[in-house]
Formats: sequence, C-alpha cells, structure tokens
Amino acid sequence: MKEVKFEGLSKKIKTIEIDGENLKIKPKRKDVEMFATLSREKFSKEDSANITEIMINMVSRANPEANKEDIEAYVVEHYGQLILKLATIFRFATEEKVKKEVDKFREKKSD
Repeated sequence: MKEVKFEGLSKKIKTIEIDGENLKIKPKRKDVEMFATLSREKFSKEDSANITEIMINMVSRANPEANKEDIEAYVVEHYGQLILKLATIFRFATEEKVKKEVDKFREKKSD
C-alpha cells in the first residue's frame, strides 16, 4: 500500500475545468467547510454571501496577479459550475447528487 505524503500540500494549487478552460484554485480548510452550509435544508443570504466570498478567495489565492473584481465577475458568471466542481473535487458528492440538490433548491426558491 502507498504511503500518504503530506509534504507541500499546504502550498498546492488545484486545477478544475470550467467551460472547457482550466481554472486554478487554492483551497483552505474554511473553503471546504462551506459544504456544511450547502447540506442544510435552509440557508440565509449571509450563508450565500459567505459561499460566494469563499469561492472568490480560492480563485484569488491561486491567481494573485488577477484583478479581484474580475475574479468576482467570473465567479458570478460560473457560480453553479463552480459549486458542482468543488463538491466533486472535495469528494462531498458526485456531480449527479449535487445537481439534484441544486434542482431541489431552485424548486423551493420558485415556490
């Protein structure tokens, strides 16, 4: 069995694919914790704002040369795709499970 290597993990930058392009992200513990919020039945506007800020920060940390306003615009434009990719990269769910949850949320919101 292969041994777990910890060296360098705190500096590691991950890459996810969004709309056919590679996006660099640098997640931290607090970023992963946002998925606890997503698993609740209800979440507030404050929860949503925190999730958005976390996604902006993950992208900003991995792309320090980029304009933060441009990163924010990118996150807004790709919000749903980012949530799906992050849920799967952090192994909280399969893409199908996350899509079901998003659909359930949209149905409740439209009621």
